Amino acid sequence: MHVLFDFDGVFVDSGSHLFEVSKMNIPGLSREAWLDMYNGNIYDASDEHGATNKGYIADEQDSFFGPYQKFVYDLPMVDGFEDMLSALHEKYTIAVISSCMSSIIDRYATKHGIRDNFDSIWGVDVDRDKAKKIKMYIERKGAKPEECLLVTDTLGDVREATKAGIDVIAVTWGFHERERLEKGEPHAIVDRATDILDVVENYFKS
Repeated sequence: MHVLFDFDGVFVDSGSHLFEVSKMNIPGLSREAWLDMYNGNIYDASDEHGATNKGYIADEQDSFFGPYQKFVYDLPMVDGFEDMLSALHEKYTIAVISSCMSSIIDRYATKHGIRDNFDSIWGVDVDRDKAKKIKMYIERKGAKPEECLLVTDTLGDVREATKAGIDVIAVTWGFHERERLEKGEPHAIVDRATDILDVVENYFKS
């Protein structure tokens, strides 16, 4: 059984910082417009807004990931996340499927002592389409869609996971609030990192 995690907004409360970096690439961007960009694929939305950044080229020093790295490594994990992750690792295969860069997530996980929990870390440098990444992961691991869950914080990710045929645990401490997340009809919505373990265990028992 496999539990897949998004990074920004799930591991760390990075929203306010990401918004400021996004405004550097999309002048005049409002916070509400920025949040709406995460209703679908963030890179498609960035292209539509005329962003100067082309993060999916996977350049750590581009106009997005350069400034992003100035803050992300020092952000603490959300309360209870590390203990929850350790407990999941004892029973399940854990991976990261993110729109961030694989190398940046790897560096963050190493710095904070959680890297050994993850079987795989796949970022935008693998593919900017999260649904494709999920399908690739399932195929490479010889898994079935029903043996996988994605933990994420945005409506767009819920929709991409649905395209890939897997269920979602949505978290309310990230970019999108409960009401918006409900539009994607995730399997569950949780308010605390510690709740993820119970939802995962009940899901795979059924």
